[in-house]
Amino acid sequence: MRSDLVKILACPDCGGELQLYAFDVKRIRNDCGEKKIVVEGILLCKKCSRWFPIIHGIPWLYPKNLRNRAIERDFLRRHTDKKIINEILLRELREQTKNEQ
Repeated sequence: MRSDLVKILACPDCGGELQLYAFDVKRIRNDCGEKKIVVEGILLCKKCSRWFPIIHGIPWLYPKNLRNRAIERDFLRRHTDKKIINEILLRELREQTKNEQ
């Protein structure tokens, strides 16, 4: 995913602005200059705090009802060394605990 595309993307659930956290970035040069391509990362909604993985350069911008939890769990496991991942896991654990009560 080109890093500059985050400006035109929105959360499919609430329409909120997305913030990009890039874990693996490649730089591509062409006649127009240099572009950053995010290979792995996360898009985080600033409004509803929903997160979306970027896997192999593809942002998984699916609404809640179409989420693939197995792929998301695998993605989280591969990136547990990232601070934003720990924040997401903590937030989801709190939400799950609140829903169980």
